[in-house]
Amino acid sequence: MESSTLILLSIPFFVVSMLLEAWAGRHDWRVLYTRRDTQASLTMGIGNVLINAAIGALVLGATALQTRRVRSVLDAAAYADQAQSSSRRASVA
Repeated sequence: MESSTLILLSIPFFVVSMLLEAWAGRHDWRVLYTRRDTQASLTMGIGNVLINAAIGALVLGATALQTRRVRSVLDAAAYADQAQSSSRRASVA
């Protein structure tokens, strides 16, 4: 199982556990986390998603640029081959 699938499947359990802890805190149970802990965890999670999206965009852009360069090189090679074939036909005639 891929890690992204595992993360997606764990999100509902994470949310349910946070809700249970919030409910326990409201009913005078011992609070197991503080607001700062929650903010730090959520900030790290959002930062992770944003960094992965930015890296994905960079990889996609680099791939598109490389594909464009390869196509231009192949087009130039095909043009040169065609010009060479044309010059051979002209010299034979």
